Amino acid sequence: MAFLQPDVLVERLMTEIEWIANTPCSLVEREKRIAKLEEEIDQLQRTEEATGGATRGWMPAVGRAGCQGRRGIPRPRRVMCL
Repeated sequence: MAFLQPDVLVERLMTEIEWIANTPCSLVEREKRIAKLEEEIDQLQRTEEATGGATRGWMPAVGRAGCQGRRGIPRPRRVMCL
């Protein structure tokens, strides 16, 4: 169905996202969720530092040079973020 009616899929996803975003939760649940997210952020930052976070902004080009797209128009070079 997603292939046949992509607009319907997007509309349903946006409806679900808005419902989730606007559903209130209790103060206790919110505090637990915030604490869990802060722990996850801390862990991800440590992982980034351990895997070379200092190379942020360095984006090597990935792909074949001279690769042509349709109608002979060069394809944009793919970039991999580290």
